[in-house]
Amino acid sequence: MLGLENFFLDVGGLWALLALIPFILLYIIKPKPKKLIIPSLMFFIKDKDKANLNSFLQKFFNDFLFFLQLLIIILLAFTLAKPYWVVPSISYSDNLVIVMDASASMGAIEDGKTRFDRAKDIAYDRLDGKNTLILATDRSQLIIENANAGKTKDAIETLQPRETSSANFYDSIVLAENFATTDNSAVLVISDFANDRQEQEYFRAKLYLESKGIDVFFEDVSLNKAENVGIIDLEVSEDEVTAWVKNFKSTPETFNMKYGDKKQTISLEANDVTSFSVTTQLGKSTIELDINDDFKADNKAYISTPEIGSLNIVMITNEDEKYLETALELLGKVNLNIQRPPIVNIGNPDIVIIGKINKNVLIPGDMNKVKELCKEHGVPVIILGQENILGLGLGDMFPLELIKNEPSSTNYFVVSSQPDSYLTPGEMQFGAAKKIYPAKVSDNVLVFAETTQNDYPVITLSPYGRGKVLYYGIFDEYSDFKADIYYPIFWKRAIDTLIGGKTLGELNKQTGYLQTVSKEQVVKTPREDRTGQAITLDYAGFYEFSGFTVAANIIAEDEQNLNRGEISQEISELNLEAKKIADETKDRDLTYIFAVLIAALLIFELAYLKFRGDV
Repeated sequence: MLGLENFFLDVGGLWALLALIPFILLYIIKPKPKKLIIPSLMFFIKDKDKANLNSFLQKFFNDFLFFLQLLIIILLAFTLAKPYWVVPSISYSDNLVIVMDASASMGAIEDGKTRFDRAKDIAYDRLDGKNTLILATDRSQLIIENANAGKTKDAIETLQPRETSSANFYDSIVLAENFATTDNSAVLVISDFANDRQEQEYFRAKLYLESKGIDVFFEDVSLNKAENVGIIDLEVSEDEVTAWVKNFKSTPETFNMKYGDKKQTISLEANDVTSFSVTTQLGKSTIELDINDDFKADNKAYISTPEIGSLNIVMITNEDEKYLETALELLGKVNLNIQRPPIVNIGNPDIVIIGKINKNVLIPGDMNKVKELCKEHGVPVIILGQENILGLGLGDMFPLELIKNEPSSTNYFVVSSQPDSYLTPGEMQFGAAKKIYPAKVSDNVLVFAETTQNDYPVITLSPYGRGKVLYYGIFDEYSDFKADIYYPIFWKRAIDTLIGGKTLGELNKQTGYLQTVSKEQVVKTPREDRTGQAITLDYAGFYEFSGFTVAANIIAEDEQNLNRGEISQEISELNLEAKKIADETKDRDLTYIFAVLIAALLIFELAYLKFRGDV
């Protein structure tokens, strides 16, 4: 019927418009007034013909109530015909939960616009009713909950993609269940679906929510034409840094690599991978690819190594500790100050080493000063195994309970008891020791090396107040370890451990890693300063914590491969479904809106009649 079915579910309801006929007739046909001859009216007889001409129109246009009631009748007829509005399926939802991908690949530029900006535009178009926004990176982040379209749009405008290696889609989509709480709820997942390994996550989460009666829709923002050449892997050792570079393009590429003052030209065939190595620099350094592509985040690798500052180490001893002194000299930037009792000037050291001391010339106040520095000020202390160690006045700073007050001269074999640790890894062999103290540890003492016979602790680390105490129970002159290649390495790692030094693995992380520290602090990140005890490495770059710097890199080939080639049947179906969203529609029933409008007009009519004095 004239295409009216495109606007009304029950066109037959429009027959109610016939009620307009008697309504209009009631206004036209009114009781005829009696004619009375009044002389004073004779003055107006000349205007009678003109008044009759306009009287018909005046019956309508001068009566506001007529139009009000006319509108009410028309709306009543429309309501009976059940008006509706055709909208996209996803917009039909009164409670929409948007899960937006914010992983690194969403920063790729296609046709002059990032994929994330395209995702934001899609989200703007879908906002309606109540909206909840979940950002999917390596973890799920709730941005806004049950907000109107305006507030949700404001929240979306402030967002930027992270540079994390993947997005945790399963948890993010399942999390949406907590906010899709009404019968008319839906979940919209906006992503470039760049990481094919996550395809099962999309569908497992979708099936789970649909089993709960919640509609799930996907929208793909990828144009599948971003070109990329990037650093896909990085290996950092104390001697060298090795980087792997891949050309994801379908054409060969030649470009320059820069590392400090070094430059190198690299040529790669399509989909080819190469590696190169450079000498490790102390502190912060970068490897940069001088290339113009559509994904900048992986053109630069960040490297952090311990940068040893000048250390002031005080060694209190009456004998030469030549093996240890040599190992400390190899560290570089170490100011070793040897103090020989009875004259001891401790000063303000970074570390105190208690060597072989003649207890007869030691002034008790000097040992008390060492204990105070460790306990109250956090200065680390190293205690070397020696004769008459209990006579030095160490007190509760000494971590062992000696079984014998004198060292045993039995031939012991010492091994690491923490083979996975930085300080004493499994490959570090301590060999034979012909003199040690038979002992057992006190509470809160961590044993790093022990004898194979009787498990006597030989190297331990324990807290003492605000500081740490490292006990080195190997008598170097009675041990083979002093001549081992690992001897200076052990002392370097011991110093690192005591001053809070980090391993190369601890200083170089993949983006998305959650870095924790012992106390709240201000951290300088690649984007802004942040305060806290747990900082997520959201972006590639350097994170400057108190005492150390962490380098974060994407290093995720699946995420860096921006264009999907041969994809699985599941992903093909997903893309097909994403493309169908624009064509899928639902009929939004407007009957309740018309009913509310009619009720409002009726109330207004009563108020108008009251004002006019008719009721």
